[in-house]
Amino acid sequence: MDDNVDPRLYFSELIKDNVSGSKDLALKVSEFFQKYSYLETEQLNQFGEVLYSKFAGMGLVRNTILELQAAVISGKDIKKLSDEIRKRILKQARMATEKVASLFLERTKLVTISRSSQVEDAIVNSRNKIENVYVLESRPMLEGTSLYRRLIKLGIRATLLTDASMNIACRKADFALVGCDSILGDMSLVHKVGTFPLFSIMHYYSKNNYALGISMKEENQYNINNYPEFRNNECSELGIPDGNCINQYFELIPRHLLDGFYNENGSKILSK
Repeated sequence: MDDNVDPRLYFSELIKDNVSGSKDLALKVSEFFQKYSYLETEQLNQFGEVLYSKFAGMGLVRNTILELQAAVISGKDIKKLSDEIRKRILKQARMATEKVASLFLERTKLVTISRSSQVEDAIVNSRNKIENVYVLESRPMLEGTSLYRRLIKLGIRATLLTDASMNIACRKADFALVGCDSILGDMSLVHKVGTFPLFSIMHYYSKNNYALGISMKEENQYNINNYPEFRNNECSELGIPDGNCINQYFELIPRHLLDGFYNENGSKILSK
């Protein structure tokens, strides 16, 4: 965006973004603070508070906002910090992807939901060991369909299923691997809606569920009982112009459904 764009317009575009993943959104938020660092501290932090509330569910975005707000108050160089945050995100994501490679054995079959850039990278890096990836479409924005198309384009065998037919994928898959949008202090997980039933069905078949993330997604100040309410999005995304609907992008997944978590520091296998 042009440097002369009114901050309110840039802010409005951020608020309406329901397509970008948490990594891209964190970078956009960082750019916003960098671009408009000349604003009064109070005004800039007001923007930050609204963004923090809007992106409940995305720990990386929210932690980036908190770090930038603290920097604004203390008078730190926002441009320098913005660049440092970008490098840190990319480094942690790369290292975490390397750590999860140990999950992939010969002829691995896995199931995933939504489109996590880290999960995608992990699949691509271990493509020679993968027999099939079962991808759930991920309603309502179809990020999973986007992942399926990407894998097929790369020559990786994948099967697309509706979220409602996840039981079929769970019977066939060896394990579930998803990204995460937040990891809370009690090791409960925030991820795309549909992850809770996916993990529940996998446990029904005595199969393991793994999440892949980075330390910058951890929100240790929260647990499954006190996490902020998720935003309810437009009913038009569900095919109706108005009316009553529940259209939330995220949900909370209790710790007992998560068997292991991978980040840049390695793996954490959870005891039940």
